[in-house]
Amino acid sequence: MRYFMRKFGFYGAEFEDNADFEHVYFDRDAIFTQSKFKKDFYLSESRIKIMNLDDVEFGSESNIWLVGSYYDRLVEIRWNTLKDHLDPNNEAVFLSFVES
Repeated sequence: MRYFMRKFGFYGAEFEDNADFEHVYFDRDAIFTQSKFKKDFYLSESRIKIMNLDDVEFGSESNIWLVGSYYDRLVEIRWNTLKDHLDPNNEAVFLSFVES
């Protein structure tokens, strides 16, 4: 597992390839405000205290992979931004967001 032991910001980052944050432990905030994901955003098996996804953009074919991930809180994310990009093969991930 990779560790980020302080607040870590990717403000306005542009991920041209897959954004691979699988098996990552964010001890504090993971801030992706205004980031652009042209391909997939992998967070599977990650641990995140607070993740900020304010004003992010996803490519038309990109997905967010959250299988086995744990987060205390997601902030500043709109359902319309997220709904078409959740892992299409994992109903549990979809239902966890619907319950929230």
